[in-house]
Amino acid sequence: MDSKIKIKSKIDQGSEFYFDLGLKYQLLTSVRTKVAGPKTSVGKLEISDGPKLRLLLVEDDLQVQTTLFKSLLSTGRFHIDLVYDGALVLQEVVSSNYDIIIMDVHLPNISGDQITKLIREFPFKNIKDIPIIGITADGYPENIKKCLHAGMNKVMIKPFDKEVFLDTIFKTVGHFKG
Repeated sequence: MDSKIKIKSKIDQGSEFYFDLGLKYQLLTSVRTKVAGPKTSVGKLEISDGPKLRLLLVEDDLQVQTTLFKSLLSTGRFHIDLVYDGALVLQEVVSSNYDIIIMDVHLPNISGDQITKLIREFPFKNIKDIPIIGITADGYPENIKKCLHAGMNKVMIKPFDKEVFLDTIFKTVGHFKG
């Protein structure tokens, strides 16, 4: 499972065994956040109840993954798949249908902008049309320009506000859904 078992041990104090696993799983949830009726308010955007969006989250940092999962799940509007390594993204987008991709720009093995270029050049299955929102802590204009030039629809600078993040997702998907 591409993991290493590690150990920390001190004589007469004990041992600690630990390991990391990168697992692919889909979160199905019945949690829904509602505000006075059939619409949920996120920032200035009204989100109508409707089918859940299929979202691919591409992020290698566990703390960022957790924060983004919490923000996304709180809406009750997403089926989320997680990829922590850039080299696995194309395999995932070929085998599943996604409404949007949230992609970290700095990933192990291949960068988010390089993956975006590959997705935009993909010859079949309308993969090239999936909206992609890049997320990065590198807010230099040349980095943002490089990501947009690669084909990302938007680039958000970490840290960002939860409501701005969700507004950006729903507006971006809305532009592509009509």
